[in-house]
Amino acid sequence: MSHFLKQLQVIYLKPGEIFFSKRPTLITTILGSCLAVCMYNFSNGLAGICHVLLPSCGREHRCNNSCTDMFRYLNCTMKYMVWSFEKNGVSKKDIDVKVFGGSDILITPQNGSMRKSVGKQNIEMAKKILHNERMEAKIFHVGGSFGRKIYFFTDSGEIFMKRIKKSLLQKEAIEI
Repeated sequence: MSHFLKQLQVIYLKPGEIFFSKRPTLITTILGSCLAVCMYNFSNGLAGICHVLLPSCGREHRCNNSCTDMFRYLNCTMKYMVWSFEKNGVSKKDIDVKVFGGSDILITPQNGSMRKSVGKQNIEMAKKILHNERMEAKIFHVGGSFGRKIYFFTDSGEIFMKRIKKSLLQKEAIEI
């Protein structure tokens, strides 16, 4: 391990969690059908990442700050992330966005036919939200039938990604 990594705080982001910081941190997470949305602003140094499970909250009045499940849903979480950057003086146009995940590992049958996977639903919702917010992702590494492990360096906005075979994701899900 390099001298730099020994000094860097390392955090594992679990599903339904979010992290914001100006402090140099290495965030890791493992994704299947879930999405990780990483946001970063170079001049301000603010970075944020979420690990969401589902595309949207089914609640009638949408998620708000008192909702305990808020960060499980992409629509609620991305709204919160953009608000957090703006609250810290960063305009939407100055946020670098990178999106990962959305694999087709959870396809569920419905009435004898295959329904759209959770991964595909998450990807469509991310595209819709980015379009509605007039934002664009610099990296949109989504879909496929493999999982991903990402390493997000909050001090530089750099992300390293490792592909994970579907069989390994299934094995890990069973062991948990």
